Parts: sequence; structure tokens; C-alpha cells
Amino acid sequence: MQTTAYRNRLQVAGQTLFIALIILGVLLLLSLSFLGIVSRGLRSGNLTVRRTLAGDLAEAGIRYAHSQLLNSQEGADWRGTPTAPLPNDPDAKYLRASLGFPDKGGPDGLGPYRRVRFDNGRALIRVRYAPSDATVFQTSAPGTIRQPNLLRNYLIIESVGRTGVVNPSDPTTLRTPFSGEETKRIAFASIGIIESARYISNKYNVSRPAEIGFPFNLGTTYTPHTTPGGVDTWTTEPVNTPINLGGRVKLINPYDPKTSSPTETSSTFPSMGSMYVNADLKIYGNVVAAITPYVGDGIRVNGTIEGVNEDGVISDPTKHASLTLNTSFFGLCPDGSGTAGQWNECTAVLKKESGNPDGVLDSQDPGFSTYLGVLRDSQEKTDTKGFTRAVPYKAPPSIERIDPDSGENRYVLMTALSGKQLGGTNNGKYGHGRGVYVDNADDRQVPSDEAGRVQVGASQSLVYDWLNPNNGGAYSGWQGPYYVPRGAYLTFLPDGFIITRDQRGSNRTWKKPDGTDSGQAQLRFKLGKIGNQVYIVNSLTPGVDINNTTRSSVNFTNGLPFNGVLYFAGDVRVRGQYPTNTQITVVSGGSIYVEGSLTKGLVQNMITDENPDPSKLITTPPTALMALLAKDYVVLNTTQFFGTAQGTTPAEAKEVLSTPAYNPLRIPAAAGQIGLRTEFLLDPTTGTPGDPATYQPYVKSYNAGGTSSDVVPTDLLLMLTHTMDDGPASNSFINLNVNAGLATPQYLFERKVTAPGSNYYYPGPGQPNANINYRFSNSAALYAPYRDVDSPAAQIPFLGLGAQAWERAPKFETEVYPLLSGDPTATFTFPNLTDALTRGTYTALAESMNVLEIVASSIGSIATNDYLLARAAIVPHDIRIEAVMYAEEGSFFVIPGPWFNPNPNDRHDNYQALGGSQADRVLARRDNYGTSPFTPFYGEPIDERIQIIGAISENMPPPIGQQAEWLKKWGWIPGQLGESGYNIPTSHRPAGWDFATKLYVPNLSVTFDPVLATGRPGGFLDNLTNLPIRTDAAGNVLPPLPRLPVCPVLSYFGEANAQ
Repeated sequence: MQTTAYRNRLQVAGQTLFIALIILGVLLLLSLSFLGIVSRGLRSGNLTVRRTLAGDLAEAGIRYAHSQLLNSQEGADWRGTPTAPLPNDPDAKYLRASLGFPDKGGPDGLGPYRRVRFDNGRALIRVRYAPSDATVFQTSAPGTIRQPNLLRNYLIIESVGRTGVVNPSDPTTLRTPFSGEETKRIAFASIGIIESARYISNKYNVSRPAEIGFPFNLGTTYTPHTTPGGVDTWTTEPVNTPINLGGRVKLINPYDPKTSSPTETSSTFPSMGSMYVNADLKIYGNVVAAITPYVGDGIRVNGTIEGVNEDGVISDPTKHASLTLNTSFFGLCPDGSGTAGQWNECTAVLKKESGNPDGVLDSQDPGFSTYLGVLRDSQEKTDTKGFTRAVPYKAPPSIERIDPDSGENRYVLMTALSGKQLGGTNNGKYGHGRGVYVDNADDRQVPSDEAGRVQVGASQSLVYDWLNPNNGGAYSGWQGPYYVPRGAYLTFLPDGFIITRDQRGSNRTWKKPDGTDSGQAQLRFKLGKIGNQVYIVNSLTPGVDINNTTRSSVNFTNGLPFNGVLYFAGDVRVRGQYPTNTQITVVSGGSIYVEGSLTKGLVQNMITDENPDPSKLITTPPTALMALLAKDYVVLNTTQFFGTAQGTTPAEAKEVLSTPAYNPLRIPAAAGQIGLRTEFLLDPTTGTPGDPATYQPYVKSYNAGGTSSDVVPTDLLLMLTHTMDDGPASNSFINLNVNAGLATPQYLFERKVTAPGSNYYYPGPGQPNANINYRFSNSAALYAPYRDVDSPAAQIPFLGLGAQAWERAPKFETEVYPLLSGDPTATFTFPNLTDALTRGTYTALAESMNVLEIVASSIGSIATNDYLLARAAIVPHDIRIEAVMYAEEGSFFVIPGPWFNPNPNDRHDNYQALGGSQADRVLARRDNYGTSPFTPFYGEPIDERIQIIGAISENMPPPIGQQAEWLKKWGWIPGQLGESGYNIPTSHRPAGWDFATKLYVPNLSVTFDPVLATGRPGGFLDNLTNLPIRTDAAGNVLPPLPRLPVCPVLSYFGEANAQ
């Protein structure tokens, strides 16, 4: 039994051992599984760490590049130093250089990256400016952007973060292929100020709305004179002209790069009228915008959009605000009209009323439509058709950006510290650097800080001064009818520029490069190209003959490479034709006053030719561009369109003369004189597009009349309001010289008589009679300047005042003097514009500054009185401003100036009662008011067409009430030249304007320059004949203007789109 029990115990023990072994096996399997899970977790965690590190490296690369764009001297031009690949470089595909056009290098042919090393890895970064690359408009573009055309103006920052260190001294780090982890990030940096026709930055996020438009309630009316059925008729109508944004340009057709090449449209389409607004937008009157969404145009508002019905209700449709969208779509229009597969022009007139057929001009209305994405507000939702709205705030760039290393303004660094070290001082501070620095901080009209402005009060503010002529303020810039601000004077020339220091400031003269005083208030700068580099010299540069006519003989290499920047510590006044094929950025620590036409140079210079001929125009599309960047305001000084020459301080006669506020200047009888400056431009819409040598002067397009049988040339007229001052003598005499430095500058005034057969008289007003031959032979003959051809002395170089009552103070005469013929058949040989009116053999110059010099004179020993000049203008005329303008903390502002005709009694209604015939009315008007038939009536502007081609950016526009003051005088042009019987030139009537029903036209148009949109002189086409305007030494495409500031907040930052 014991044996049996023992045997049983052994069996049980064996089973227990077996079970224990099974359990141990299971535990072993579980342990192995657990270890596998832990191992996989550790490996996954390690991989996650590596991926997060790669993302951090990519983000660090983006931040580094953006910091350089913000803070470096290069600004938007920064691209970094190219990284040459090493042997067996793991980043070789990113660092790959170009193999020749069209390949630009890098992994995708769009350009190489550069390597930025960090402690635990590196970032490969690339900054591109590609507004018109072929990829932008391809239907299947390569790269990481789904719709590149919508990012037309942005700087693209790409960064690839890669784990692991690459050390040229450690061969173990140079292993290919790359085995680490990588992550790509992409960001878009905005320049802001070159991206739309208008950009309202609202820098300080104020709550008031941005207001634009031409208000209905200005109270401005016009009374044209018509003769339906031969009956004299005057019909008064309110003036309501649109504010025009944009124009017409050629576009590029969509295409597939796999099967075709880009082609340009044969005709032009509405475009270049985009806006970006960082505020609520209120629209007054009618705003017309030309928009092409395909190329990135649009109206984008970070706020609400609302039309203002100025009657307070909706009962009067004539006072309802509207936004007219003239758009170009490739395909059907938003309303379904048009033809599929081709370009269509579409028009919609949006109004505030709900249910308006074309759309509602109120973004808070439930029926608001973006018009297929053209018009967007900031609401985080879509419109009725599913198009997104949600416009973000675009943080504005700043010219006040401080370099974090030096603590100095970056524009001061690139000018005042850009010269040579002489005697321990960088002579850039004297204006002799790579950029030009002007130390004119005293040239400010009002206190420069906010506390000082508050202390002096509103009566001493700039805006108050601009809107109130001759206000008597201590800081006022008014001198008679002219606004003469404190500031250096910058006159541009086709081959350089002249800077004249204001003699009212403390720094009145220039210093030589060694710091000694030159005694000169004026300094001439010239630009020339040596190899691929533009150099700058001036008349104080040692070893330079600035007046030489050949590039090599000027010795440009004694100067310095030009970085394209001019910095003024205070205010600056500008005008002229800036250097041909040169891009310049002008920066002011105060305000910038534009005082006349400011246009792209078209004349040969030492950048375009070794031996330039100043009488020859270039034959290729112009590439000159200008940026005006001001801390405070950018101001259009209309009073200086025909203003006094630089450096002159004319004497102002006190306003004690008459009821109309003329505020004249006094020209003393003893050797007194005054020079009036203006420009006569070529019209770039004439001739062959892109060939300035074929352009014709604007004056040749000045013709009036509605039918071919009635079209006659309109002479270019000098209009003067003047008189003889009180004094012991009976007369005042003047001479007029047109460009006195040229041969035979004397202007010959037409002799006038008072009765048939009368004896010789010096020029003065007379009575029309049958013995006098008039300048014009049509129905306006009686009202034209009088001319006696029966005498051999029909014209003499004198003008006398005082023979008639209206020529003696306190009365004033307004008379016109033909300067140039508007005959379109006349031969034009650049640059000479010669008179065809037998007024002399003087020469006016196209594309150049012209000075009309009025000189007090006398005949023999006759005693004379002082001469008083109250107004001066040339009509018709064109003012053209081609520039990017940015008022960082202030506004774009237009100084209205006084009315040309300030006599409130010289009105249309009074004129109608002056006589039964037109001849009687003309004579009675002269007797009563001293005005010629060509003189505008009180409350009417003169015919000066103003076109701004470029971009306007500002902190906030002035309130609409202040804008109204300049719109009254410069926002429209009457359709008739006074009561002369002549209409304004047909060239001053916008295309499509119904001149038959509205005998006035809009003025002061703003069109975005397509060169800013593309960075190329010839539009959107990307080919070998339309190359980028600016590239760096490595071939990187740069923005069209040098050293621009960049917005401080990235427009987008995130993962690159996977293709």
C-alpha cells in the first residue's frame, strides 16, 4: 500500500511540474510580448522625437529667414549667401546650382536652398519672389502651392528641417543618401505696399472706418453752355464723378505647360484696381474698380463693407452709393453671361439696397455676395454661393524698423553708415555712401513728436495748414498762392538727381567727403553702370568729372556701388524724370511732397549706354521705378504744379488789395523775376507699346470738338492772373523767357489795339473789331486772344499792364498766352517742342524740367510799378505720377490750394445776365471781372488731368470731409474751357464716358502699375524678352524696388502642400 501511495504521489508531482512548466512558458511568452511592445514603443517614441525635431528645425529656418527679411539692411531683397555643396553632401539635391535657363537649381528647378546649421540639425531655406514665374499661371503648376496666382506678390519662404549635423570637418557627417528625418514648412511674407492699387493699413487699429469716394453732398455744381437749336442754354447739374481704381492691361491666357507655352492676350482687359483695407470700409458716391481675379486682383476688407446713402434714406436713388466692378473672367461671368473658354468683360453695380439685381453693397446683409471671390469682408463664413470671405488683418511693414544688433534704423544704416571710413568717421553721414543720407531733421514744419503736436494744437497741424491758405500760422508754408514746405528739394534727372538743401534749416550746405564744408547748398549726383553694377558719384567725389559725356571719362569707380536708397531725416520735396532703367527707394523721416510730374526716365543715360545721347530715347520697355516711403504723409502739392523754382523765396504781397482772396506774389519793378517750373511729358499710350522712341507728346493729343469736322487743335495755354501794383507809375512791364538757358528764349506777346487804325500800343487788352485777325477761325473767334497782323510789329517781347482798369490793383486780369500748338500733324523731334504760333523761336523740352521766367522790365526810361502775380497755370495739361507711395503713420493727402478764380461774383448765373449776345457777355465779363473767355468760373477746376500709376498705401485715409476739399478742386474737370466755346481735349475724356450727357469728367485716377505685379517691364508674360527687372548676383529674382520693408506677421505659416 505504501508502494501504491508513493507511486500516486510521484504522478501528482509530475503533473504539477508539467503545469508549472506550462505556466512558466506562458509567462515567458507574455514577457517576450511585453518586451516587444516596450521596444516598439521606445522605437516609436524615438522616431517621434526625431520627427518633432525635424519640424522644429524647419520652423526655426522660417523664423530665421523672416527675421532677416525684417531686420537686415537688404530687407525684402535678402536671400542669404548661397551654400556650395560638399563632396558626398547629404543635402546636395537642395543645394544644386542652376544648369542654365530655364533650370534655376534646387530639387524642383525653382532655385537652390541655403543651409543654416543648428546644434542638433540644420534647416535648408529658400526665399523666392516669383510674381510672374511661369508656374504662377500654369494650369498644373509644380511645387507646393495649389493656386500660385493668388500669391502673386508674396515672398515665399521654404524651409526643410533635417536631423543630424553636417560638418565639413567631420567626414562621418557627409553621408549619402540621407538617412535621417526631414520636415518641410512653407510661409508667405507680404511686402504689403506693392500688392494693390490702394492699401489701408490701419497701423494703430483705430475704430473709425476708412472712407473713400466722391460724396454726393459736396454741393459742387456745373453749368455748361450749350446751344440746342441755336439757343443759348445753361443747365446747372450736380457734379458726381466716380473714383476710378485700375485701368486696362494685357493678360496672360491660361495654359498647360505640358503641351503649350504662355501667350499674351491681343487686347486689354479691366485690371489693376485692387484694394486691401484693414478697417471697416465706407463707400461714398460711386467707386469704379477694374478687377481680374485670375491674376490676384480683388477688394479685400478686414472689416465690414457698406455703401453710404447720403440722404439718410433710400428714397433718392441719385444719392445712393455704388461700387461698380468692371471685371475680367476667363469663362462665364458671375451672372452666367459671356462665352465659355475665353476672356469676358463683366460689369456689376452693387448698391446698398437689399434685392439690388447685381448685388448688395452691405456685407452685413444676408444676401451679400463676394461676386465669385472678388469682394470679400472679414466674416468667418461663406457667401450665398459658397465663396469664402474671412479676410485677415495684414500687418503693415515699417520703415522705422530698428536693427537689433546696432540699435539703429535700418535705412540709416544703409545710407549714413554706407560710406568710407575717413578720419574715424563714416562719410556716408555726409551723403557720400552707397546710399545717400541727408541730415535735414530740422526740415519739419511742426513739432516732430506727438507731445509737441498736442501742445501747439490743431491750428498748427499740417492738415489745418494745408486746408487753410494764408492762415498766418507760425509754421505755415503758404507764400501767396503757393505752398512752400520746409524740406530738401529732390529734382530727378534721367541720369541722376540734384538735392538742394533748404536755406531755412540749420544744415544749409553740403560737406565734402572729408567732412569739411563745401559751401554748396546744391549737390549733383550721377549714376553709371560698370559691368553689372550701378555706381553713384557726385560733384564732390574726388577724381570725378561729373560733367563729362562718356561713362568711362566720368570715373565712376571713384564712387561707390549704389544700393538704390535715399534717406532724408526730415521732409523732402520731389519731382522730375527719375533715372532711366534705375530703381530707387526714397525714405523720409517726415513727409514727402510730390510737386509735379514724377515719371520713369526714358532718355539714354550712363546706365543704358557708354556714350549716351541726351537727345535719344531708349527703344526698350522702361524699367525705372520709384518708391516714396514717408513716416508721416505723402502729399500731392498741387500748388507747385506750376510753382516757383527751387531755392527761391518769393515776396508775398499782403492781402489788402481786393475782396477776392488772391494773395499775390510781388515781383519788384527793379530787376525782379520769378521762375515757374513744369514738365511736358510724352504719352506712353501712343506709338508702339514698349518703345519710348515712338511716344508722342501729350500736347499733340490736345484737340477739341465732337465730330471730325469740328475737331481743331487746342493750343497749350499759359494762363496768368496778374495786375500792376499801386505806385507812382502808370504801367508795369514784364518779359517772359521760356527756358532762358537755351537760344532765343523770348516769348513774343501779341500786340493789341483799341480801335481800327490806331497807333502802336504795347500788348494790352483791347476791343475786338473787323481789322483784327484772331488765332482761331471757328465760332470761338471773338473770344480768343487778339492778334493784329496789319502791323509789322504784331508781336513784341513785352507785356504791359495798367492801361485798363482791370489791370490795376486792387483788380486783377486773367489772360491766356498760347505756348505750344496742339496740332497732331506737327513734326516732333525729341526733345524739342517748338512753337508753331509765331510767338517766338523759343524751345520747350519734352521729358525735362521747363522754367518759364517772368522778368520785370520796362520800355526805354518809362517808370514802372511792381508786378503782382496771383495765379499761374498751363491748360490743358497732364500731371503723371509713377511711384509707389507709403504714408506709414499718416495719410496720402492732396493740398487743394485756392480756387484759380477766387471771385465769387464771376459765376455762370451772373455771366448769363451780362448781355444778349456771346460777344457782349465776353466783353462785359472782362470789364467786370478782368477774366478772359478761357478763365474757369468761380468754383470750377482748371483742366489739369492727374494720373497716378503705381500704388498708394497709408495708415488711414483722411475723413471724407477733408477729402471733399480736394475732390472739389481736383476730383473732376469741367467739359468746357470757361466760355471760350471749346471743350476739353478728347484725350482727357475717359473711355466710355458719356460726354453728351455729362459735360464734365472724373480726375485724379489711381491705377496699379502692372510692373509691380509682375516684376517685369512687359506685363505677365514670362519669357526671354521679358526678364525680371531686378536680380541679385546669384540670379535670384528680387522685388521691383530696392530694400523694401516687409510685413512683421507672416501671411501663412504651415505644412507644405503635398503634391
